[in-house]
Amino acid sequence: MAKAGLVERHADPQDRRKSLVTLAPEARARIGAAWDVPGKAFGAVLETYRDEELAVIADCLERAGAVGRAQAERLAGPDAS
Repeated sequence: MAKAGLVERHADPQDRRKSLVTLAPEARARIGAAWDVPGKAFGAVLETYRDEELAVIADCLERAGAVGRAQAERLAGPDAS
């Protein structure tokens, strides 16, 4: 991925044995551009809902996310930390 210019590697200042990997600025721009059209489409869909409906949708997404995180932690096991 580094050779493709998608990520950049940097030495960890706390531990020189480690490498920190970050998204390259060019890749960040490409990802942003790729999400521009879908982002506008999602925005258009959300504009069709009333605030009360959006609150229910947000609550559902938050709860579903919590379930997903709990399952990921369960699957990772107690030694994953």
